Amino acid sequence: MKLAVSDYDGTLYFAAREDTISTADCDAIAAWQRENKFVLATGRDYRFLQNVLPANVHPDAYVCLTGAIAYDASGKLIYQRAIENACLRQLLTLKCLSKSAHIAYFAPYSLFVEVQDEGSWFRSQKPCRYETIDRFFASCLKGICQVNLQYEDDTSAQKAADEINSLVPSVKACATGIAVDVVAALVDKASGVRELCRQLNWHLERIIAFGDGENDLPLFAAFDGFAINTAAPKIKEKARGIYDSIAACLLAQS
Repeated sequence: MKLAVSDYDGTLYFAAREDTISTADCDAIAAWQRENKFVLATGRDYRFLQNVLPANVHPDAYVCLTGAIAYDASGKLIYQRAIENACLRQLLTLKCLSKSAHIAYFAPYSLFVEVQDEGSWFRSQKPCRYETIDRFFASCLKGICQVNLQYEDDTSAQKAADEINSLVPSVKACATGIAVDVVAALVDKASGVRELCRQLNWHLERIIAFGDGENDLPLFAAFDGFAINTAAPKIKEKARGIYDSIAACLLAQS
């Protein structure tokens, strides 16, 4: 049995092209799952995925929040690695956070948001989907697995990620476009996949991974990694191969 691990944004779903995952990719995933396993590994949270995945896409498990948390096919929590509260408080003292449109704090089944600018994409979210908090309340939170930030442009996001990584070594920040995701230092998608397989007692002959972003590079280093052709050159350089779609890659690797 083999395992295919896929990123979501920019790999399986392309916001600029279509409203949902392509029919070809949905069919290819279903065909793959007749004999193998399919897992989504993303910086997104589980609740978001449940709202956007097509009815005919049923991953065998989910690695969410950049590897900090994992769920089985039914949505049962099977693994989490939270940011220590002391580390979170240290993170909240950094000046770069004041320039973010929001500070979002993700726990396994909860989302807390401190909106700092009307340009935050959380302004378009229904209020019932998250709890609005202030910085003092945020400093008391425990069990937070990922912090998400939003900046004006890619350069500002990367600058913030670099500042966080240099000043708070107990966490790890990764910029993807204008977003920055912050998790505990030893967390990444590859570690999340390994822990998922251990918890579910999956014995696999091979793990292949598909991605397009910097937070997919740990997957490429740990497993057989393949990039989508829209990925940045530095991502493609680390891949074993490049494909136009998940469907094309699954067919070639079957």
